Amino acid sequence: MPNIMIVDDEEDIVSFISESLKLEGFTTITACNGREAMEKLDESIHLIILDIRMPYSDGFEVAKILQDSDIPIIFLTAKDNLDTRLKCFSLGAMDYVAKPFYMEELTARIKNALGKSERNAMRDNIKKCKDLVINYDNLAVLVKGVEIELTKREFEIIKLLSLNSNFYFSKDQIYDAINFNKEGSTQVVAEHIRKIRKKLSDYSQYEYIETKWGVGYKWLE
Repeated sequence: MPNIMIVDDEEDIVSFISESLKLEGFTTITACNGREAMEKLDESIHLIILDIRMPYSDGFEVAKILQDSDIPIIFLTAKDNLDTRLKCFSLGAMDYVAKPFYMEELTARIKNALGKSERNAMRDNIKKCKDLVINYDNLAVLVKGVEIELTKREFEIIKLLSLNSNFYFSKDQIYDAINFNKEGSTQVVAEHIRKIRKKLSDYSQYEYIETKWGVGYKWLE
């Protein structure tokens, strides 16, 4: 599920939003100011809910740093005036929500922003999974900007599984889909999966390929 970062110096607001989003199936990470947000920020974050007035580093400063990033930002602030809204959007914000707010509206805006972000990524033929970025055009898999060295077969397996993450694939199905040209038995698939897991684990703490014995392999979003 999408991982949402909530950045606000009001602890009660952070706690309320975090618990509400968890009930919707999201995971959350929190920060009480911009400096802490930047320290915690990584590729696992799918969207940021960002307050403006905070100590150490305010929301505008964070947004400036992230202008070249593709992480959508929703500003959440009590400063509800035209100049503030225009500045938020000039910094690349996806949306703007004024305090006080209804959690139902904020949740709807989060889902809308995530949908737009996913459509943009699909248009660019890029998929984000936790802290992994898969670029299907460039045949590249990156974690935190670092490209993982993969063989063509290993990338093809990742592509097959990640583009069809709702399904399990047996070794026979992967063997036929990747076209191993009858290189040994289907056990070669298991060996490729083992190598992929090892390479991904060297860079990421997350599991990406699930094994269901007697069924096959499935990509974990």
